[in-house]
Amino acid sequence: MSNKIEVDTKTFVRFWLVLVGLIAVGMFIYTARMGLFIVGASAFLAIALNPLISAISKHLPGKSRSLATLISYVLVISVLGGILALVVPIIISESVRFAENMPELIEKNADSWTAVNNFIESHNLNGLRDQVFSTISGVANNFTKELVPNLINSASQIASGVTALILTLVLTFLILIEGPVLYNSFWARFKKNEKSRRWRMVLLRLSGVITGFVSGQLVVALIDALVSTTAVFILCLIFGVPTGLALPLGLITGTLSLIPLFGAIVGGVIAAALLAFNAPIAGLVFIIFFVIYQQVEANIIAPKVQSKRANLSPLIILVAVTIGIYLFGLLGAILAVPLAGCIKVLFDEHVSNGDIAKSDR
Repeated sequence: MSNKIEVDTKTFVRFWLVLVGLIAVGMFIYTARMGLFIVGASAFLAIALNPLISAISKHLPGKSRSLATLISYVLVISVLGGILALVVPIIISESVRFAENMPELIEKNADSWTAVNNFIESHNLNGLRDQVFSTISGVANNFTKELVPNLINSASQIASGVTALILTLVLTFLILIEGPVLYNSFWARFKKNEKSRRWRMVLLRLSGVITGFVSGQLVVALIDALVSTTAVFILCLIFGVPTGLALPLGLITGTLSLIPLFGAIVGGVIAAALLAFNAPIAGLVFIIFFVIYQQVEANIIAPKVQSKRANLSPLIILVAVTIGIYLFGLLGAILAVPLAGCIKVLFDEHVSNGDIAKSDR
């Protein structure tokens, strides 16, 4: 015995309209993903910079928010520009110098490897060794020759990145200036009752989670930079490496530490490689030290710092970062902690409302 299900035309049409609407929204999000990312990044930066701008505006004539925003921009861009100006030339010069000297270093070290040389001599592999050195030398020469052409060929990608950066900065500037006015105008449309007041407090708590996350990452990055600079400086003294590398390498690890989970690792590898270009043993010692320090930072320092600012336990932070990285990659790792903090705020608000409703009954 079969059952016949009847669906009226209105329900049928509504179903397909909803399905088509969802597909259209998905296509729109995919097509405009770069623009949506820029808008989202601008809003995130605006919330993160708002406490600094508010603090500066209090000391300006007329408490000008526009002037405070401009001063904050100059400060942030000056700091970032100073770091890039100090770090980028070191990376380029050390990489090019290493590529140019790599065949000579390998040949010099090979001459000191008695056992290897004896094996080569006994098996008549001199020609093969010379061919390997010749190949390495050719690769190094090609690297130095093609460095500039490769940079020129990637000019379009650089231009696209610069355009996105400029749009993000402009949008952030406008959000910081007009955001408070639009925010107050939006809430002015609602009646001043307990419900509207409660939701305004929720939004303030959500923005506090983001600003707390940013300030926490800055603290962790500063600690990372100080530890790395000190370690590199000591290794430079021990192995006779120019101590001028200490600050740039510390800035590399500290700056990349702003990216949760993977940033510090990438910075440590870069710093170890640049240090190894001058003294291979120093680079090896640094990477061993840095791996040990990262275990301490990832499991003790960072969770402790972020738990105080995001009001999350270290366990929840580690779980959030782990889930974020496996779901959305690097972007998920960056947004995991503030997103977990925002979810906690909304959950607490929901539980609180439930308790209030029960008590009213």
